[in-house]
Amino acid sequence: MKLFVFLIACASLRAEFLSIEQKFGAMDCASCATFVENKLARNRGVESVKIDAAAGVLTVKLKSGNSVRYSQVRDFVQQSGYKPEAAAVVVRGVVSKTESGWTLEISGSKETLSVEGNLRDSAGKDVELAGAIERAAGKTVDILRVAFVR
Repeated sequence: MKLFVFLIACASLRAEFLSIEQKFGAMDCASCATFVENKLARNRGVESVKIDAAAGVLTVKLKSGNSVRYSQVRDFVQQSGYKPEAAAVVVRGVVSKTESGWTLEISGSKETLSVEGNLRDSAGKDVELAGAIERAAGKTVDILRVAFVR
């Protein structure tokens, strides 16, 4: 019984992306939208994919225990001929303070994000963050601007 409770507790602590809502330029090709949806939906860890072609928004809901990286979704949008913009995400991970600022370690995808926001009370804790991922002008690093912490 103790082992079962321990395994349930560990499963809830898995660091991973829960959802990614990637904005891009409007898509005027219905078959392109279908191709992107089908291609992404085949990825292990993806629960559902939806494209609002007119608004230029790709929404990816992810399964528990996934190892999907934000960069995979962003790069796929770009490789499909569209320009990725900011992405709204919900992600779970461990917050740390480094010399250069806050980071979020996402062990499920072996990814670390630079984070902007007031995370003082979250240091060293497993948290769920929602916010926007953007590429800083002139930089090659994605930054998560936190809207809320759970």
